[in-house]
Amino acid sequence: MDGVEAKIHVTDFTYDFSVHGGAIGAVTIQDKTIPAGALILGALIEDPETDLVGANGTVSLGIVSAGDLHAADAIADINGGPLWADQLTIGETAPVETTSQEGLIVTIAVTAQTAGKFNTKVFWVHGG
Repeated sequence: MDGVEAKIHVTDFTYDFSVHGGAIGAVTIQDKTIPAGALILGALIEDPETDLVGANGTVSLGIVSAGDLHAADAIADINGGPLWADQLTIGETAPVETTSQEGLIVTIAVTAQTAGKFNTKVFWVHGG
């Protein structure tokens, strides 16, 4: 890793219904990105600034593909945050590795969202 500082980086992403909408499907948040060659260590889904609203809906998070960071989780669980994303199982799961610059993929399923805003901190290091 010549010329690359060995440290854990944190990239903050915000899903905001008023900006990204709430339709069933995936939206990629790219106001900030994670560089190619990054190894994703995990993420913290923070307590929502505004609770998500969508009866029986689910949300999953991804970096390279939908759900590779956090599998579909009930809105009630996201609203009850903070919670660690599934990928934070160091030693048990191979880390997600980016091959290009990536944003955060937020996938809404089951029912559309009608309100809400939450932040996700993604922890990563430069790969070898």
